Amino acid sequence: MKLFERFRALSRTKKVLLLGVFVFAVLFVGIRLQTNAKKQSPRVSTVTRGTISEELTLSGEIEADEHVRLGFQTGGMLAWVGVKEGDTVGQYQAIASLDVRALRKTIDKYLNTYMKTRWDFEQTKDDYTDTVDVGLTQEVRDRAKRILEQSQFDLNNSVTDVELQNLSMEYATLATPIAGIVTRIDTPYAGVNILATQQPFEIINPQTVYFQVNADQTEVIKLGEGQKTEIMFDSYPQDLVTGSIALIAFVPKENETATVYSVRIQMDNVASLSGRLRLGMTGDATFILSQKQDVLQIPLLYVKSDDSGKYVYISKDRKKAYIETGIENTDHTEVITGLKEGDRVYD
Repeated sequence: MKLFERFRALSRTKKVLLLGVFVFAVLFVGIRLQTNAKKQSPRVSTVTRGTISEELTLSGEIEADEHVRLGFQTGGMLAWVGVKEGDTVGQYQAIASLDVRALRKTIDKYLNTYMKTRWDFEQTKDDYTDTVDVGLTQEVRDRAKRILEQSQFDLNNSVTDVELQNLSMEYATLATPIAGIVTRIDTPYAGVNILATQQPFEIINPQTVYFQVNADQTEVIKLGEGQKTEIMFDSYPQDLVTGSIALIAFVPKENETATVYSVRIQMDNVASLSGRLRLGMTGDATFILSQKQDVLQIPLLYVKSDDSGKYVYISKDRKKAYIETGIENTDHTEVITGLKEGDRVYD
């Protein structure tokens, strides 16, 4: 009671200070007790036999083999847009066209020029025939022949001009070279002028998607074409997709800070994620580099190392036992010598 009365008699500031000291003391004692408990009860594990695999996990994202961005060869005014984002299109399907009124007028002009040139050629041809028939000198006949050949060149050029204008008419209609889904349209409305440098349409074939990862120069030497893998997508962690390496790039990727190589993975059971995979989705591909069965193994966290090699603690008083290890993964390591099945190791 006297202690309580003394506490009540203290000023507010002293009460707060005293309570703070008390809380700090309680926390300090708790932490010390917990630390001592850990020292007194170290984690322990048993050497077991089983299968262990050395794995390599690489991050990557979904790409598509058939992926195009389309634009017109010449600029002009859009006269027709026949698709919208999300539409499914077939190969060689027309998706947009430019206004061709000016092109038609230009073709009419070149056709008129062609007809005039052809008539001039026919007249020159008749004149050349007359020079031969009337028996003129060889010099006159040679001059007439050169004039005929020049007229023939003019006629050929006129035909080429018409053909080029016909090609321009064909290029005014934009068709997709692949089947797929329209994923982007920058200019969805007719009546808008576009430039030849623009590529307002994007189409992707979802049936040609693949998973691409990057492996650095120390990792790529462990991989080979046809090697199996399992892919876990960040968007669908519950669904494992199997696949195999279809291609390993021979040259490193450009604009990378390190030397990395592109690895293309062909997915097997991608049908299970049909309609859910999107370009750019990320995930991890895990490769089994080597595997051993019926070997001794312990959790990797129990393995320590010093200048003499790798070791484990085999007693609570931290007695060392040096070991030789084999393959390891993120969780376990193989024990070749130094321990036997059933031995206990301590942290």
